[in-house]
Amino acid sequence: MVVQKYIGTAEGRPKFNTLFAIGDSYLDTGNRNPVDGTQTEIGPVNQDWLQPYGITFPRNPAGRFSDGFLLTDYLATFMGLNPVPYRLYSTGAAALPALRDGVNFAVGGAGVFDNLGFTKTGDQITQLKELVTAGVYDPSFIADSSLILYGVSGNDYAAFTRNNAGGISATGLPVFIQQVVAQIMADLRSLYALGFRNFAVTKLQPVGCLPTYTMAFDYTMCNDIVNALTPMHNSLLDTELNLNMQLYMREANLIYLDMETVFNDILTRQPTGFPTVLKPCCTPNFFTGLCGDVDISNNRQPLYSVCSNPSQAFFWDNNHPTSAGWQVVFERLLSSPIFTGGKSLPEFLLTLY
Repeated sequence: MVVQKYIGTAEGRPKFNTLFAIGDSYLDTGNRNPVDGTQTEIGPVNQDWLQPYGITFPRNPAGRFSDGFLLTDYLATFMGLNPVPYRLYSTGAAALPALRDGVNFAVGGAGVFDNLGFTKTGDQITQLKELVTAGVYDPSFIADSSLILYGVSGNDYAAFTRNNAGGISATGLPVFIQQVVAQIMADLRSLYALGFRNFAVTKLQPVGCLPTYTMAFDYTMCNDIVNALTPMHNSLLDTELNLNMQLYMREANLIYLDMETVFNDILTRQPTGFPTVLKPCCTPNFFTGLCGDVDISNNRQPLYSVCSNPSQAFFWDNNHPTSAGWQVVFERLLSSPIFTGGKSLPEFLLTLY
């Protein structure tokens, strides 16, 4: 299979035959339970299976926190792969042959620590380990031919904010950041111990620029206090990952997907075709509402509004980009090593001609 670059003219053959995703809603392509309407502190379990999610593709809800595609979809398509959501395998809806391209274990709402019952990253890795142990994937094969996509986008910090007086400004935040990054390192070491050697790891996006925080400013500016969290997390991630690669993961081949730099480039510096870049396409009718909320006492009338053209919005809902937004993110990642920690993403993924 020949894969054409999104940017430029170079082409090549994929280096990796399988893709495994570990993480949260920025990567989850359908692992939440579509029929579980249980309410949690961050919305119903099946929120991403409700209208108007999936309105652009596949034109109905498909278990993605977007109107269409996510980062995982763009990356997998570029690699010529179609990893299936683990939920399909675990419920018997996907047989073993369907796993040939890999598996997406990511779950919306997940963190590195327990969060409202959503499968944390360590438990996702346990699910992957069970497949490897059962012989579904050969350890010698995964060392050379598999890529781990690992990403967390801040659910642990959102939980910290909910559970601590003072919220994001609480005095315990620096210590908690250390705990989060330490668990990320433990996760990556566990994957390395399973035999995986190739990793794409996301950095944290500018959290204070998410609509859930810009709403208070009528979507006109980011929240600088919340944004201070992002460089603290990413700087420590850099330090600890470099140390872990020197001490415990010496054969690791790793590339960063620097969401802090990419999001900032799109949101604050470069014109992108998104007229109101901080305002989401799907906006709730009231401050504490969510995209997908309905009035059950009034014939399930929507308690949200959707913009006329999602492709002109970077954000879809209070926390997630649109399909068009993710496409621009992925194109940025492909376009320059400044967005991928100094390495070329096309050269990382492809054997170029």
